[in-house]
Amino acid sequence: MKTRNLRISILLFLMVCSAEAQKLSYDSYIQRVKDNNVGYIAEKYNIDIAKANVQAAKVFNDPEIGFTYSNNQDKKMQMGQSYEGELGYTLPLANVRGARIGVASAEKDLTEASLADYFRNLKADAALEYAKALLCKKNMEVQYSSYEQMSQLAASDSVRHALGEISETDAMQSRLESKTMYNDYLQSETDYRNALIQLGCMMGDTCSESISGLTDSLAFSPQAYSLPMLLSKAEANRADLQMAVLTKTLSERNLRLIRANRATELGLTMGFAHNTIVRNEIAPAPAYNSLSVGVSIPLRLSNLNKGEVRAARYAVKQNEATLSAVKLQIASEVRQAYNSYVAAELMARRFSGTMISDAQTILKNKIFGYKQGETGLLEVLDAQRTYNEVLLSFYDTLFRAMTAQIELDRAVGI
Repeated sequence: MKTRNLRISILLFLMVCSAEAQKLSYDSYIQRVKDNNVGYIAEKYNIDIAKANVQAAKVFNDPEIGFTYSNNQDKKMQMGQSYEGELGYTLPLANVRGARIGVASAEKDLTEASLADYFRNLKADAALEYAKALLCKKNMEVQYSSYEQMSQLAASDSVRHALGEISETDAMQSRLESKTMYNDYLQSETDYRNALIQLGCMMGDTCSESISGLTDSLAFSPQAYSLPMLLSKAEANRADLQMAVLTKTLSERNLRLIRANRATELGLTMGFAHNTIVRNEIAPAPAYNSLSVGVSIPLRLSNLNKGEVRAARYAVKQNEATLSAVKLQIASEVRQAYNSYVAAELMARRFSGTMISDAQTILKNKIFGYKQGETGLLEVLDAQRTYNEVLLSFYDTLFRAMTAQIELDRAVGI
């Protein structure tokens, strides 16, 4: 019974996945990555945690209340009893609470910048996966087209062999080539399906068959970029640069908090006591109440040790140096990505469309000549492989150009 229910559940799950399978566009894909990516959702909780920490930092010091009971041998010597209550509060002379709130606020800002940087890389990685899926789709189409053409040629060779126009060896070879190309097509189809599954994973989909295909095609749209403009945009947009600035701010506020914590604190106390009647014959006394007010000042001998303050100062200087290093690294990344993009764009422009049409024309002529008995099967296979190589090389060039553009956007922080 359990096995039957399990099979039914699996069947229903597959039916739902099949029903929801749909074509996926790039814009909807990126939006779903932003809304449903599991890792990004988990990172968002850091914002809520940081906000809660800011709220927690606003707390004031708690007052202290104490009660004391004294029995001065009242049963034997009749010296009476006393009841005392005391209220105490520690008053910091420095603004420790404000410094604590400043640290928590800086940590929240740093967390928000970290989330923005996480999404910058997530968006770029998602775009790369989409481009990779488009390349796999084109590879599959090329392999399937080759298989279909060779399959038709093999069927024609079987008829020609039956008519005695070609030898059995030629017919057998064409069938063998058809089967080989079909295996290549199956592998390319598997790569494409796996690429779609990876896209589903990026979108947080639990159903691996929710994507039936992609609406976009593998295409490259060149953009006119200026290196100075890109460097300026990177300095304004890069979240990791903002993180370096906020880290420096956080270290400065930590130093302020450390100094505030080392400042003197006043201990304020106020007490009320009630003493009962003393009935001792030697020293009798009436019942009376007493009120006390006190101030305590701690001796901050631990402040003689300046290690914590020095460490905080060094952290500030370290983060200043790190900020400079991050600026240099970002500028280097932008320049390298720009150079890669320029080279990839040049390769895409230089790839002549006539190369594909020439290879296709040669293939058609070789197939026609083979059917007419003017050329051999090996010449057809060479023409087919040449055409596939040219076409796949063209798609790979487009993919490299798209990849370079995505990496340039990542470096700029777009």
